[in-house]
Amino acid sequence: MKQGILIALIVVLAVLVLVYPFKFKVALHFNVIELVGFIAVKSFGLNIISMKILIDENGKLDIEIGKRKKKKKKKPFSYSQAYFMSLARRLEVKKFELYLSYGQASDAYLTSMACGVVLMIDSMLSSILLDNYKHVKIFTDIDPIYNDDRLELSGAVVVTFSIFDTAISILLGFINYLKTKKEAKANNA
Repeated sequence: MKQGILIALIVVLAVLVLVYPFKFKVALHFNVIELVGFIAVKSFGLNIISMKILIDENGKLDIEIGKRKKKKKKKPFSYSQAYFMSLARRLEVKKFELYLSYGQASDAYLTSMACGVVLMIDSMLSSILLDNYKHVKIFTDIDPIYNDDRLELSGAVVVTFSIFDTAISILLGFINYLKTKKEAKANNA
C-alpha cells in the first residue's frame, strides 16, 4: 500500500514538473542621448544574461557580457535554430511593458509626432498580443516631455513555457531541421 502511494505521488510530481509553466523575464532599457543600454534575462529570480550595450562616438556597437565580448558569426541553418523556432511558437506571453520618455526642448512638433508613432507601434504590438494570448497584461506609458531633451526607453516581457512544451519543440525542431536540410539538398542538386 505504501509503495503504491509513493509511486503514485512520484508519477503525479513528474507530471506536474513536466507541465509547470516556467517563466522567464526579458527587460531592457536604452538611453539614446547617452548611447547606453542594458538587457537582462531572468528566470526563478536568477540572472541568466545581463549585458550592457554601448555605442561610441564613431557609431561602433560594443556589447559587454560580464568580462566577455559577444562575437557575431553567421552560421548556416542549424538544429538549434529549428528548435528555438518551434519553441517560440509554443511560448505564451503573460506580460508586456513599454515605457518611453521623449522630449526635445527646441521642437515640440517632433516630440509629439515621435511619441505618436511609438504609441501607434505599441498599439499594433498590443493588438497582436491580445489576439494571440488570452490573459496577457499590457502596461504602457509614453510621455512626451516638451521642456527637456530626453530619450529613454524601457520595456519588459514575461513569457511562460513548460518542460512538456520543450520536449515537443525538440521533436518538432528536429523534424523541421530534417525537412530544411532535405530541401537544401534538393535545391543544390
